[in-house]
Amino acid sequence: MLQLRFNDRREDSGIWLSEPRYIIGRDATNTIVIDEPGVSAFHAELIVEADNRVYLTDLGSEKGTFLNGAPVDLPTRVMPADVIRLHDVELELADPSHRLMRMPDDALSVMFPEFRRVTGNASPYDTWTLYATAGPLLGQRFPVPPAGNLVLGRSQHSDVVLAGVHISRRHAQIWSSNGRLFVCDMDSASGTWVNRKKISETELNPGDDMRIDNAVFRIESPRPGAPAHFGAGDDAGGVAEPRTVYAGQRRRTGSTPVLSTGAITRFAGRH
Repeated sequence: MLQLRFNDRREDSGIWLSEPRYIIGRDATNTIVIDEPGVSAFHAELIVEADNRVYLTDLGSEKGTFLNGAPVDLPTRVMPADVIRLHDVELELADPSHRLMRMPDDALSVMFPEFRRVTGNASPYDTWTLYATAGPLLGQRFPVPPAGNLVLGRSQHSDVVLAGVHISRRHAQIWSSNGRLFVCDMDSASGTWVNRKKISETELNPGDDMRIDNAVFRIESPRPGAPAHFGAGDDAGGVAEPRTVYAGQRRRTGSTPVLSTGAITRFAGRH
């Protein structure tokens, strides 16, 4: 069961979300009463579906409702570790079951500090790697081809197949260039998030968390001492463009993607 927690650790810091609907505000008739300046009488609404999907809606509040710093108007999906802000009050959605799954990694980090320094940022491979820390692929690693890319999505033709009704057929693309790693959202239905921020295209760094719906990946850099890889046509400077335009089926020569030049062709609809 999910829990809503106040970030200021007040006495009522944990609220188990056992009901399908919560109204938040200053009025005493609300399901969750927050009697704080700047919070409207009926400020926001939370809908909790049977499969633990949570949606947040602003109820025309004076100061607005924010999710991870972005204003919320229409119903917006809230994921574990997301932060809801009502004026100066912050609440975080927590999933205690996810915390339990991460416990072995955290316990080793406490006993052996060097463990987190290595496993937190470094891959056991010679290339950049996605390490699944939550979701159906938990514990699996996906190396990024040094001269190619990875497509993540619901389609069985994706390099990393993710199940979920809120995941697009081709959801996001990751590629490496000149020793750096980049990601772009492929006009997905629910978005791609890096360190709790929704992105369209950005560079990834070791230790970053990338989220697609309920799947979370930690970014791991090539293992120390790994040789640098450069694709054909790479140069020494600048931010490289993604190399493959996925407008249809991927073309392959053997096992290596055929790469094209230019910026990404954005899709004209949801997939």
